[in-house]
Amino acid sequence: MYIYIIMFLVVLLDQVTKILVRSFMIEGQSISLIDGFLSLTYYNNTGVAFSFLAGHKTAVMILQILAILAVAILLFKTKGKRVLYDISLAMIFAGGIGNIIDRVLFGQVTDMISFSIFPPVFNVADIGVTVGCALLLLDIVIEMKTENTGDDKVGNRTDNTDENTAGNTIEDITEISTGNTTENIIENTTEKTIKNIAENTTGNTNEI
Repeated sequence: MYIYIIMFLVVLLDQVTKILVRSFMIEGQSISLIDGFLSLTYYNNTGVAFSFLAGHKTAVMILQILAILAVAILLFKTKGKRVLYDISLAMIFAGGIGNIIDRVLFGQVTDMISFSIFPPVFNVADIGVTVGCALLLLDIVIEMKTENTGDDKVGNRTDNTDENTAGNTIEDITEISTGNTTENIIENTTEKTIKNIAENTTGNTNEI
């Protein structure tokens, strides 16, 4: 359920901000929010995220549709695998949907967020895709570390099992050897005692 909420919120926030910008600003207009750092700049982008491939409308449309379909298939086939994994794919999917809505309706995407230290103008959908990719990378790293930790634990358990087996085997051999030695000593002592008794008895009989 939470992935649907995330997708809905990302698409809703993206579309609301775009509608407000198109309604109250003219293209090219810029409003400073944090002087010298952050501003709202109305810009129509025919490319993908951060104006990449601008001017190639058909190619961009095809690539974006294919990407959305791939993410959708991956998301719904592996849904519930891991929370962070689900959230990352949901954000990527929602960001793609937010921008594809603009392309279908207007043939271009409305961008409005501009940082002075980061030249490309972008929108909420672009943020969703970027954050989703970052979370997906983080999830992969965490999963790799978890698998390595699991392998180490299995290796340690195997080593401990081998050590215990070896220790038990040595103990068993020692016990068997000790038991055999004790039995041999008792047998030899018994035989010697019987021989001595027999010899003494025979000697005494001869003297009589």
